[in-house]
Amino acid sequence: SCVPLCKDVKIAFDVHLPDSSFKKTCPGKPAFHIVVFSIHDPVPDYSTQMSILQQTGLVPLLFAIVESADVMFCCFRDVQVPIRFQLMMGGSSGFYL
Repeated sequence: SCVPLCKDVKIAFDVHLPDSSFKKTCPGKPAFHIVVFSIHDPVPDYSTQMSILQQTGLVPLLFAIVESADVMFCCFRDVQVPIRFQLMMGGSSGFYL
């Protein structure tokens, strides 16, 4: 759909998953958007990515990074991973990050 979002950032494609109710005239909300970059372009910083997500109704972004005939896909997601660290001198007590 080539929708310009922020400086030098635009959605190149809307991706819809197979669905029997899909119509080209009224496709509905896409499963994700694809933003295409050259390998030499900087990846948008976190605040730019958040701005894009807010403008697109929180549809996930997939970045396609192109180098010659090769395309790499990546996405950034919020994750929460509890990791327990044992204190070296405190025995079985620990803390979580």
